[in-house]
Amino acid sequence: MKRLKDLPSRSKLLLAGLAVLALILTIFVYIEVTQSRKELLENVRAEAGMLVETLNRASETTITANAELEQALVDRLIVTAQLIDHMEQHAPLTPSRLAAEAQELGVALIVLVNADGSVTATNRLAGDLSFRSSGDTSRLHDLVEPVLRDEFVWTADASVSTPWSEDTLFLLTHERRTAAGAIIIGYSSAELLEVRKRLGIGQLAQEIGDLQGIAYVVLQDEEGILTASRGVSEMRPIGDDDFLAAALQQDSARTRFHVYGDEQIFEVVQRLNIDSERPVLTRIGLSLERVQNIQQRSMRRVLFIAVGFFITALILLVLLLTRQRYMLLAEEHRKVRTYTGLVLDNIADAVIATDSAGSITVYNKAAQQLFGQPAAAVLGKLHEDVFPADSLLLTRTHRDSSPVHYIESVLHTPDGDRRIIAVSTSLILSDRGGVDTVVSIA
Repeated sequence: MKRLKDLPSRSKLLLAGLAVLALILTIFVYIEVTQSRKELLENVRAEAGMLVETLNRASETTITANAELEQALVDRLIVTAQLIDHMEQHAPLTPSRLAAEAQELGVALIVLVNADGSVTATNRLAGDLSFRSSGDTSRLHDLVEPVLRDEFVWTADASVSTPWSEDTLFLLTHERRTAAGAIIIGYSSAELLEVRKRLGIGQLAQEIGDLQGIAYVVLQDEEGILTASRGVSEMRPIGDDDFLAAALQQDSARTRFHVYGDEQIFEVVQRLNIDSERPVLTRIGLSLERVQNIQQRSMRRVLFIAVGFFITALILLVLLLTRQRYMLLAEEHRKVRTYTGLVLDNIADAVIATDSAGSITVYNKAAQQLFGQPAAAVLGKLHEDVFPADSLLLTRTHRDSSPVHYIESVLHTPDGDRRIIAVSTSLILSDRGGVDTVVSIA
């Protein structure tokens, strides 16, 4: 605390500026990360809304297509029955001919039935076989009887078991005009089921569910799951979830963060109006892993920039403080040199100092008067060149690393005079113990 008080006001201002900068960087990082997450979630929300809207529209189209497909199947079977009836008018239809015609027309079954319900010909089984006496054929009976009684021109039903086929069939019974009775025409239900699967909502849900980043796709009503993407076997009932119950009552999409398994996902839910009496919810869960990865990378970049900027500012602050300290030291050194120079120039004794290499570094006015040489001609030169006789005992002190307290020495001046001088020396040792400076006072 005392050091902080002792700092110059400019340093305090620099420290305060650095603290403000750190605060600004912290706010910047927080705002950037928050805004980045908000924008990413908006993108996810838009993507999820587009997916659920696409799935709902495709589902409605698929339902319509399936209904039209079923009507087209009925129309084709009617035309096929009329064609068989027309062929029978020209020639009797044998089982072998019916088999050939069934293959050419792409149907699984052709059966000719008399008014009493007995079979006259079929592409599957020769002979007379009444459908009334062959196992559990109640649906077949209900399908054929109204035509035999002339109540309907034709009737149709799906997934009907017959004594002439091992699998169930989509059957149409049409009246015969050549003779009293009916013509039974059928498609394989298994083949039609495969067509419906390829065109159906379930296949579409699985294809979307297989896309990267999609956690699940579920079509669910109040009774349970209607269809779902792979791996989904159980979901929370609509009645137990207020969010789902509210979504079931409105047409617009709703979104939320939701935990599915051990993963947090972003779920979008929208009602699919297949049947007004039985509304269905389309639920799509999007994994937030990609968002989290992008956000983490963005956060690392922002932190890297912020830390780099902060370190740069800190280095600049240190340089400024160092320069300021250097200027203070330089000023103090100038003052000391000024004071020292004044003292040296105003004492009566000659003062000469050399560095560790023997070069003269100090040469005061008294020395100039005593030795008759100006300072400009002496400073920086080796003292052995200026005073070859070592009359100032500088070489001796440096060699012996021992000061001389008082010795009278003979000095020969450049003008030829011979003088007796009293010499004392001292020395300053370096950190390593060597001679750093030798001072001679004459």
